[in-house]
Amino acid sequence: IAQQFNFILVRPEGINQSWNAKYCCGYALENNINDSEFLQRILVQVMERYKQHVRKDMVYGLGWSNGAYMVSLMAHMFRSIVPIAGYQYENIEMNTGNVPTGIFQHHSLNDPVVRYGGCCTADAVANKDADNYTTANANANT
Repeated sequence: IAQQFNFILVRPEGINQSWNAKYCCGYALENNINDSEFLQRILVQVMERYKQHVRKDMVYGLGWSNGAYMVSLMAHMFRSIVPIAGYQYENIEMNTGNVPTGIFQHHSLNDPVVRYGGCCTADAVANKDADNYTTANANANT
């Protein structure tokens, strides 16, 4: 698909299928793996290797579950993020560097692991709260 539509797809995986996304989850969090630096290094290497094809302002992040936490945490690296079945953080402005960042968020109401009403730690924001926050700020900026 990437060749057909002329884009570069980078699909990193966290150690033991987990990312240390500050509040979530698994092996990477428990062992304090520096996944933030890992993602930043990947972006730098891709931009150096494909500098004639990659523009910093055209980099997008998509994550599923724990990966959704990771793209939310690292939102400052992306023009837009798509956290699926994961959460935005309370201070999303801090994660975006106060730069307007598109967010397309999707979550199931009946997800038994990363629940819509809240998950994992007290500092993670429930999707329902993030939805209300995002809507309020979008309306304030129109």
